[in-house]
Amino acid sequence: MNTAVILHSIADAQYLAANKLHEGCLIFSTHSAAHVYLKEYYGISCQCISKYLTVEEMWVNRELISERTHKILDILDAVVSPEINKRFNLKMSYFNALYSYGGNHQYGAYLHFVTAVERIIAQYNLTKLIFFNYRFNTFLDTKTDMRFISDYFFKDIETEIIEAPRSDRTVHKYRHLITILKRLIKNPLIVRTKLKDMAKRLIRRSPNSSRALLLYDELYELEFIRNEPLKYNIINYSTENKPRGVAMKRLVNEFDISYENVNITNNQFDLALFKDIRDDFSKNIASYINSVLNLQKIREKQEIAAGIWGGSPWYKTKAIIIEYLRSEGIPVIGAQHGCQYGEAIDPWHYESDWSRCDYFISYGFDRGDLMKMYPEMAPLPEILPYGKVNFPSTNKRKRPIDILFPITNTVSILEGGIFRTPADLLTERQTDILRYLNSLNGLSIYIKPLVNSNHNNLAVMPILKGLKNLKIVSDVMLSEFLEQYHPRAVVIEMASQPLVEVIHLDTEIFLMNNHGAPYEKDSLEELKRRVHYSESTEDTIQSISLFIEGRLEKRRDSSFSGHHVYRQGTRDNIIKFINAIPANNLP
Repeated sequence: MNTAVILHSIADAQYLAANKLHEGCLIFSTHSAAHVYLKEYYGISCQCISKYLTVEEMWVNRELISERTHKILDILDAVVSPEINKRFNLKMSYFNALYSYGGNHQYGAYLHFVTAVERIIAQYNLTKLIFFNYRFNTFLDTKTDMRFISDYFFKDIETEIIEAPRSDRTVHKYRHLITILKRLIKNPLIVRTKLKDMAKRLIRRSPNSSRALLLYDELYELEFIRNEPLKYNIINYSTENKPRGVAMKRLVNEFDISYENVNITNNQFDLALFKDIRDDFSKNIASYINSVLNLQKIREKQEIAAGIWGGSPWYKTKAIIIEYLRSEGIPVIGAQHGCQYGEAIDPWHYESDWSRCDYFISYGFDRGDLMKMYPEMAPLPEILPYGKVNFPSTNKRKRPIDILFPITNTVSILEGGIFRTPADLLTERQTDILRYLNSLNGLSIYIKPLVNSNHNNLAVMPILKGLKNLKIVSDVMLSEFLEQYHPRAVVIEMASQPLVEVIHLDTEIFLMNNHGAPYEKDSLEELKRRVHYSESTEDTIQSISLFIEGRLEKRRDSSFSGHHVYRQGTRDNIIKFINAIPANNLP
């Protein structure tokens, strides 16, 4: 075979099988969901191209990607941003704010995809590539697709593009409502919680203050502050806000970011990223500036004491609003919204979080933890180690079950999946663990996918549907599930958020590593005193077997959770800190 087909989705897989495009070709995918789907439903062999990339080179490339991306953004901020600021009397850095995090991922998608495909070409002596089309607009608003990539990076080999029709499966117009109703039926406590929140907001009186807090959705762990007695007025800003009022039809033409004007290098990957930044910026800059000018009008009537976010403001209007507040000397408070921030090495948290606030409320890590992992990273915000806010209750009246497996969704290598446990390895782990759990008789074993998981975002869905000894619960969130059930053991196949959701429970935890965010050595030593940690599926299954046989030692050490997850008085400390914001400055 000297021809390879590269596809990206379940729709591509269905089209390929229906039209027998696999005959006489090697088949590869950028998403492990496609290769599992083809194998399980059609018996067609397909490989995820993450197999042709190593974890070691991902880490080497990560540093290179960040360096190249920042070089481009620094040039643009030096050349273009001053002209925009002069026109509108602002003092912002637009390009680093908008594209440092998304730009890293976009650059990584191109670099790793091209690298993997080149290795496939060499290994199989290919003379032709057939690409299913794909638009690279996950991180930037661009029209770049596989047609461009094919022409740009693979000029020396025959190529063909297939435009597969999207799935014709219509989405029920009431699907969202149906999902909510299912969640309410499964967990009626949600209703009580929501009603309590509504009541708090109704009785919470505006303090009629001359100062306000700007709360930017989504707040995640900080959502509770909307109901608390703060001494400020509240400005709720949303990604759905539609700025109006300022016409800028000529704005794009006035601030031309052509290749010649900014003198970008001739590196192919640099130029591909620059093209996407230009696409996104040209299409959206008027809307971004309008958002800032509208906020300026609000500030004429109301002093903003601080901006607060609970989810990374790395994209679009959210990035610009937060950048504007900081450029005006208005303090910004951010908050941790997932695990593995201060205990595992993931330097791009700087681009997504730490460079976008002045104060960062952590689950427990402090500046010292960060400096151990990133001794040269600066400047960092003030870290406030107040602890995680939300935990499922430890009510003993919950229904006991034997094993819970909160399974991780799979992500395309073109959409950030390369910077975690490789997709082929993660899918192999999940498959082996599921088949093992299904072989156990007489146990209550629950698999907990994310809400709205499906064939497109959970690679092992075809396998999962065929395993009859396992109970699948996908219509409630993990925290809601844990309000009703108490597992004797929890299996986590890739270190991620479920760990901090269950670490406080009286349960055994079987945890596997995340190649994209390895634990710092001191944190790992703490963690190993609480969980049964392994980097191989075989060791994990062996530990679960010992647990079932009653021969596994219990691990309940609280060193890790006391450091990185749980602190006393979390909510009170957060409210006290926010209420202490003085005019012009925080203490």
